[in-house]
Amino acid sequence: LDLRHLNALQDTATVVFTKQYGFRFSTVPHTAMAPPLRFLDIDFETAEPEDLPEQQRFVVEAQHSGTIHAVMLTWETFGHDKSLRMSTDPRETTFQRDMQWGQALQLVEDLQATDGTQPVPFRVEKGEKIAVIVRYAEDRVVLQFALEHLPEAVGN
Repeated sequence: LDLRHLNALQDTATVVFTKQYGFRFSTVPHTAMAPPLRFLDIDFETAEPEDLPEQQRFVVEAQHSGTIHAVMLTWETFGHDKSLRMSTDPRETTFQRDMQWGQALQLVEDLQATDGTQPVPFRVEKGEKIAVIVRYAEDRVVLQFALEHLPEAVGN
C-alpha cells in the first residue's frame, strides 16, 4: 500500500501524551537531535496564568543530521527543599511513572518548505541553528511548538 497521501492528515499542531497512545517512549529507539531545553520554570504555589508569556523563542543547535519528527516534553518536580525530585525524562523514568504521566509529544513539520498540501519533514544538518517557538493559548494551559531554520550567519 502506498499511504503517503495520508501524511496530509498528520497533526503537527497538537501536543499529545504517549500514555494516550499506550506506549512507553523509553522503549522506542530514538535520537535526541538537539540538547534539552528548559522553557518553563514554574512555582505552582505562586504562579498565575498571566505570569506566563504568550510566546517564547529559543535557538538550539542540531547535534545530528537527519529529520526532526517531534518535540518531546518532559517535566521535573521538586519538593519544597529540593531534596525530593521526580522526572518524566525517558532516561530516568519507571514503568509506573510512564503509565501515570508519560511524556508529551508534538509532531513537527517544516513550515518554511511546505506548499500547504502536506506536512514536509523538518530536516537538519549537524551544527545547524534552529529556532524553537513555543506558543501558549490564552488560558496558558495549552502549548504549541514550531521549528524554523535560521539563516547562516554572514561570514560563515
